[in-house]
Amino acid sequence: MFHPWYEFTAGYWAWRERPNVLFLTYNELQDDPAGTIRRMADLMGVSLTETEAQRVQRLSSFEHMKAIDHKFYPGEVSPFARPGGQMIRSGKKGNSGEMLTPAQQAHIDAWCKAGLAKLGSDFPYDRYFG
Repeated sequence: MFHPWYEFTAGYWAWRERPNVLFLTYNELQDDPAGTIRRMADLMGVSLTETEAQRVQRLSSFEHMKAIDHKFYPGEVSPFARPGGQMIRSGKKGNSGEMLTPAQQAHIDAWCKAGLAKLGSDFPYDRYFG
């Protein structure tokens, strides 16, 4: 939690081909929630009935997670924390502009890319965040 994002990402990206690792993004989950849930279940060796898969999808939906947001808020432990804040914002892809200016977004992108490069990671940042 207190290490740079690029260290966390580079570490998991390096393991992405291992049979017990599934590298997912929020965008992928939003684009295909049912398929992503099936991929996670397959990785864990869990067989889900259609009813169970639909329940997982409902319980992991933005609407449900937002309704129980208080269970996820870690407290004011980051510079982005808001007093009495919330963990889940809008649930929309590419909506960081609700909190950051374009200049701030560009600064964060440059910092992340430089960190990945420093570690020699081939994580395709622009593919996921460009």
